[in-house]
Amino acid sequence: MTPAQPKKRPSPAYQAVPNYTIRGNGWKRGYLTPLEFLRIQAWKSANSSLAYITLPSEAEFTAVTSHALSEMAPWRRKGAPQARDSAGWAAWKASAVSALTGSASSPGLCSLSGVALPRATAIMAFMDPETWPIIDQHGVRVIFGSRSATQDHRDYKWANNADAFAVYAEALVSQGAPAWDTSPPSMTIHQLDQRAMQIGMDERTKLRLRAHDRTTPVPGLPSSWKFRQLP
Repeated sequence: MTPAQPKKRPSPAYQAVPNYTIRGNGWKRGYLTPLEFLRIQAWKSANSSLAYITLPSEAEFTAVTSHALSEMAPWRRKGAPQARDSAGWAAWKASAVSALTGSASSPGLCSLSGVALPRATAIMAFMDPETWPIIDQHGVRVIFGSRSATQDHRDYKWANNADAFAVYAEALVSQGAPAWDTSPPSMTIHQLDQRAMQIGMDERTKLRLRAHDRTTPVPGLPSSWKFRQLP
């Protein structure tokens, strides 16, 4: 008799958005609890290990998320600046960098164990999707291109570079919105990052960007698309 095969554990649903009461309670309280933080991270990376994120103390979660939300609060539900609003982008970047990196006395989200830009920006985008995008390797491929970013995909140098996040976000608005936002109401910056991620995950896109093939159209990108430089 053939022995029974063990049942394969089903993978968690990717991008299963957690209960929105987490968002409301977090803003009302002014910080996120460890469990709320972990639930948002499970939404961002359902199939990856979250073990390192369990290491910080509850006091660290409270202090870091309190600082991040205080930096994000002035932008709440206002959306990202317009493409040509250079002063708005400078202010947006200052808030983003502070929320992500903070200072010695008020550390940002990326100071937590196991948290780099993809996880940190998932927190920001969940709490205010109108204003903050999520950055990941697929979106990086679309915005920065394989020629400048391939090595960075492998060692994730960009994943701890808050300046790269600022360039990424501005490019989503200035280039992504005209390319992908074809009907009102306008796409939020998080919807734009989701579109970039979808394009970056396409195997045809990966192959053409790796080969630097600009003679064949890249699926989802207009022929006039210009890749940004990683700061």
